Amino acid sequence: IYNEAQLKRKEDLIVYFALGQFERRKPQSKMPESLKRDIKAFFDSYQLALEESREMLFSVGNPEKIGLACINTYKSIGSGYLEDGHSFTFHKNHLL
Repeated sequence: IYNEAQLKRKEDLIVYFALGQFERRKPQSKMPESLKRDIKAFFDSYQLALEESREMLFSVGNPEKIGLACINTYKSIGSGYLEDGHSFTFHKNHLL
């Protein structure tokens, strides 16, 4: 459970920093201490956190990754409409 919690927190931070790419970057000195500790624990440096979040952000436009995500989601849900591995439509009841 501990390792899973660590992975989830790191993923949350990556998404947080990726979303921050759309606004003016905040200096690390203005961040809460808890966030600074998380950066050090999960990324070693603020710059590495930003690089990893940028990679994740730009990867969502990769057609191969989109196709793979559609196929995997289709298989895990077991229903919906998969169109040639590039788009997937499913019922709203499957949203978390």
